[in-house]
Amino acid sequence: MAHARMFLVLPLAVLAASCATVSRRPTDPPAALSGDADLAAAAENLKAYCRDAEGWEVDLNVSEIASLRGPTVLLAGGYRHASGPLRSVVLVSRDGGRTWQETGPAFAVSEAWNLRTFGRSNVWVIATFTQEGCSTPEVLLASDDAGRNWSTTRLGGLSEGQPLCWVSRFGFDDAAHGLLSVSGSMGKVCTYATEDGGRTWKRLWVAEDALGLIHSYDAMPPPALASLSAPLWEGQGDECHLVGYVRFREERNWLVIESREGSANSEWTERSRIPVRYVVRGGRLVPRTLAR
Repeated sequence: MAHARMFLVLPLAVLAASCATVSRRPTDPPAALSGDADLAAAAENLKAYCRDAEGWEVDLNVSEIASLRGPTVLLAGGYRHASGPLRSVVLVSRDGGRTWQETGPAFAVSEAWNLRTFGRSNVWVIATFTQEGCSTPEVLLASDDAGRNWSTTRLGGLSEGQPLCWVSRFGFDDAAHGLLSVSGSMGKVCTYATEDGGRTWKRLWVAEDALGLIHSYDAMPPPALASLSAPLWEGQGDECHLVGYVRFREERNWLVIESREGSANSEWTERSRIPVRYVVRGGRLVPRTLAR
């Protein structure tokens, strides 16, 4: 395979995207968001939030990378300003990390954490409220077509009344069956199971944090099992095979996407670059180099 260096500045239609997709602050038990009207109203709320952010300088903060069996690679994170997050973001590449675009709904004052994949098409990620040291899971985003379409499920009821909570375990054994544990500031660890790919969750048990692994208000734990690299696949269907790994790293004003093929001694080769510095202009995110 050729090791050509790929440099990419995403077009304004992609990374200078509107801030407005979906914003919601659920507090009720896990349930699907209530249809197009509900999502449209939430999107309008996020538009208003971004209008208030006019002129803010924000940075793209990516926390995790994952891939599917095939050429699909995903990044999860958020756009942050000096005092906290602006909104969450999930980026997808369908050519092994060479080009990128946003996918899925975005949520105000949140970041996309706990990115998980399974097989060729299943993706999950949690929109997490991260203002002022919190890491509260709010909405689960799920896709069964490699990030082209998404369903959303509220997670606000999983805290069991604990003032502060965070995801301490999250994973799937197949496309349908998964576990989600939420730890909290009152010493409880609540574990839930799903049998329908994350659309609904059933509580299995509530355990006491006997080891005293309670994090303070200003020292919340990072996303459960966050990953900084992912397998790199090539081909489609039965011809898909593992060829190496893909990772991201920040370099000055860029998020650099690199791949390493073959043995662990192989060199990392650049595939693309994504700008990380933006300014909010007219409700849109514009790279700062283009906004001057």
